Amino acid sequence: MLRDVEVVRDGVRAVGEGERDVDIRTGARDEIAELAGAANRMAGQLAEREAERDAADGARRDLIAAVSHDLRTPLTSLRLLAGAIEEDLVVPVEGTHPVVSRRALRCRYASPRSARR
Repeated sequence: MLRDVEVVRDGVRAVGEGERDVDIRTGARDEIAELAGAANRMAGQLAEREAERDAADGARRDLIAAVSHDLRTPLTSLRLLAGAIEEDLVVPVEGTHPVVSRRALRCRYASPRSARR
């Protein structure tokens, strides 16, 4: 019986240290065997929850990367337009140049990147 208790203790300790692929087996058919079975189920449930958490973290990282890219793309276009307007590389459409120029320049100079230049 003492050996069975040690097996359960060692298995639970391994789970506590991060191991999830444990199989605690005892030779008993009593409460110690029930405890071993419960510990095995616990390790399995922990593994499942950790896999779900890792998948959610991956999805969150992917979403943040996608949103960041989508936000940067229009700002980059506006910065390029502002630079082209400043350097007279773009011929403005009559009647829109002052508005486009002011807005584009505002975007360019409000940018954190342009502050570092």
